[in-house]
Amino acid sequence: MPPLALERDPQRQHRVSLLVRYLMIPCNACLILLATATLGLAVLLLLNGYQPPSPCIGVQCLFGAVCAVKNGEAECVCQHACPRVYSPVCGSDGVTYGSACELESAACVLGREILVAHRGPCGQWRARGSCWGRVSRSPW
Repeated sequence: MPPLALERDPQRQHRVSLLVRYLMIPCNACLILLATATLGLAVLLLLNGYQPPSPCIGVQCLFGAVCAVKNGEAECVCQHACPRVYSPVCGSDGVTYGSACELESAACVLGREILVAHRGPCGQWRARGSCWGRVSRSPW
């Protein structure tokens, strides 16, 4: 590498040479030090892969809903994907559901508690009582 113009002047050569050769820090370390000095903790956290805590921490969703982050905010959503198995249950609301999963899905969507009154469709006589009502139609 040819000497810098300032290094050619014998009177300044010693000072410039020290500045250029001994105070240089490898580029990456220099940039990290400079950024840390200017931006402080934020840069260190970014360099270490810091992620802020999820907005869902501490959120309690009701009726089978789960917390999901949408647009940076916590939101309770229903995510039931029920298998196509017909195993009817009678809900405490008097509705026959195709399965216990469908009952739980309906409770989530409606935002209210629906319990399984008994296995089998509503309106059938059971030894322990009866459950009269309408039949829920499966979306598929």
